[in-house]
Amino acid sequence: MIKDEGVNKVSANVMKKAQRLKVEKSDSSWLVSGGKEPHIVEISPEYEFKCDCMGFVMRKSCSHVLAVKLHSEKISKELKLWEIDPIYLGC
Repeated sequence: MIKDEGVNKVSANVMKKAQRLKVEKSDSSWLVSGGKEPHIVEISPEYEFKCDCMGFVMRKSCSHVLAVKLHSEKISKELKLWEIDPIYLGC
């Protein structure tokens, strides 16, 4: 198991799957594709993630949410290199 901030414990398989998924940001959600079918990940005003997949319904965690977190972390790091505050881009 791998410890990931925001996701308690993640198996190596879930981490690998999340890293392969494609994440696209829309106005208030993310479209995560690359698996069997695309899924929508949203975040509440309290910063709680929610996915429309059955895995999230059952476990309150899934590879789609992890993919969004990994994607957001990557974007945030890239923006810091350019000294851009991610809040201005809605990331």
